[in-house]
Amino acid sequence: MKFKINRDHFSNGLAQVLNVVGSKAAMPILSNVLIEAEKDHISLTTTNLDLGIRFRMLQPHELAAAQGFARSYKFEGNKSTQVKQIGNAVPHYTAKALCRERLKQYVSHGANLT
Repeated sequence: MKFKINRDHFSNGLAQVLNVVGSKAAMPILSNVLIEAEKDHISLTTTNLDLGIRFRMLQPHELAAAQGFARSYKFEGNKSTQVKQIGNAVPHYTAKALCRERLKQYVSHGANLT
């Protein structure tokens, strides 16, 4: 099976699973990471017998849902471009909260908003 993966995404995922289990591996076999490639995602799994961890990159539609985008919202470009677009977005509920707090600061300092 051939697959393509962004080098930075793979390095980040690998670092995360290895950081959790650490270098406590008593047996050489436990210093490995299982890489599973499926239809549209890759999973990284490792263990030190005390703790196991599985990491997978979220798909663009999962990231968009976490950011509050409607299911019907369409992103342009390939998967990497879509992830960047979603990651650079400010969720509407976060923007609303920031604006509300900023307005409170203006009003509390006697600013005239008219």
